[in-house]
Amino acid sequence: MKMKKNSIILLVFLMLINSAIAQTNKNGIIYDKHPAINIAEEFLQAYVTNNVVVLKKLADTGFKAYNNLINTWINKG
Repeated sequence: MKMKKNSIILLVFLMLINSAIAQTNKNGIIYDKHPAINIAEEFLQAYVTNNVVVLKKLADTGFKAYNNLINTWINKG
């Protein structure tokens, strides 16, 4: 019983350590190497400044926007 308890504690401890250091740099930024971060930042800046040309370029073919406020499972975008 004690061995099982120790194993569970060790497993939880290792999971916490793994989740704490996953994709982090020394300054603590998480997920800073994903290519979609730059696209999302560009889209946000174009939306805030009302830059229609950049928004049309980013929201071209294949763009889908979902409304997460509607509680329905049939959300086609």
